[in-house]
Amino acid sequence: MIRMSVNRILPFLLLLVLFTSCNRKYKIEGSSSVTSLDGKMLFLKTLRDGQWVNVDSAEVIHGHFKMKGRADSVMMVTLYMDHEGIMPLVLEDGKMVSISNTQLIAKGTPLNDKLYEFIDKRNSLEVKIEELERKEARMVLDGANLDDVHGQLAKEGEALVKEMNDYVRQFI
Repeated sequence: MIRMSVNRILPFLLLLVLFTSCNRKYKIEGSSSVTSLDGKMLFLKTLRDGQWVNVDSAEVIHGHFKMKGRADSVMMVTLYMDHEGIMPLVLEDGKMVSISNTQLIAKGTPLNDKLYEFIDKRNSLEVKIEELERKEARMVLDGANLDDVHGQLAKEGEALVKEMNDYVRQFI
C-alpha cells in the first residue's frame, strides 16, 4: 500500500523539480567592425536602491561579444562600456541581438522590439521638431513675413510636441 502511493507521488515530484529548474534564460549577442572595441569590457547594469549594480559582463573579442544567464524576472538594464551607458535593454527570456555596425538596437524579444520601436518613433518626432528651425531659416530667406513664419511654425511646433507627449504617455 505504501509502495503504491510512493509510485503515484514520484512522477509529481519529478514534474515539480522540472518546473522549478526551468528558469528564464537570456542570451545577448553583438558584433561591431570598430576595432577600438576589441578588449573592452561591456557590462549589463540595473538600478537598485539608487545604485548601479552589475548583472553580467563580457569582453569584446574580434568584434563580438556574448552574454547569457538566468533572470528570475523581466528586468530593465543598461548596457555599459566601462562607465558610460550605451543603450537600454529589457532583460527577458530569449535571444537578443544588441550591437551592429551601423546602430545600437536590441531586437529579437517582444519587449525589446517594443522598446526600440518606441525609441525610433520618438527620435523621428524629435528630428521633426529640430527641423522647424531650419524650415524657419529657409522661409525667411525666401522672403516670407517674419510674423507669419513665427505664427505658422509655432502651431506646427505645438502640434509636434503634443504628438510626442501623447505618444510617450501612451507608451508608458
